[in-house]
Amino acid sequence: MAAEGAVERVGRAWTIGLAMRQVGLDSRSVSGLRYVTRPRLRRIALATGASTFLSVGDAAGPVTLDQVSGALIDPRISPEQQMSMAAHPASAAALAMAAGGPAIERGSVGPGYECIADLFPLATGEVGALTLTLPRGRGVEQFVKALHRMSESIGIDVDNVGRDGGW
Repeated sequence: MAAEGAVERVGRAWTIGLAMRQVGLDSRSVSGLRYVTRPRLRRIALATGASTFLSVGDAAGPVTLDQVSGALIDPRISPEQQMSMAAHPASAAALAMAAGGPAIERGSVGPGYECIADLFPLATGEVGALTLTLPRGRGVEQFVKALHRMSESIGIDVDNVGRDGGW
C-alpha cells in the first residue's frame, strides 16, 4: 500500500498517504469504506475462488485499499503483489475508471489471469472499484452481472452512510 501511495510512514506510525488525500479520503472514510466492502470481498472470494479487490481513484488510475486472496490464485503471488497488480495502469480497475464503466482485462497485467472490474460512486466525486481476478479460462464473464449488483449495493450503502453524516 505504501508503494501505491495509500499509506505513508510518519516516524514509527502509518498514516493516510498522498494518493488517498488526492482523492479526498481520510482515515475515517477509508476505514468506513473497507468496513462496508470487506464482507462482500470475502463472500465473492469464498464463493468463486477469485481474488477480490477494493480500489478508489479516478481517470488518473486506481489505488488499491483492500484485497482478499482467492483459493484459485497461485499462493506464490503474495497479497502485496496482487494489490500492486490491481492498481497497475492496465488493470481492470484502471480500465474501468478510464472508461467510466465495467471493464475486463485478460492477462496483460498478470499473465495467466483475467480480471473484471465494476465501479460505484463515492461522495468525494471519485469512484470505487470492485475487482475480481481468476485464472484464465475460468470464465470471468459469468460474474459480470453479480459484480455489477454487488457494486450497486456498495454504492447504495456508501450513499446512505454519506447522508447519515459520513464516517
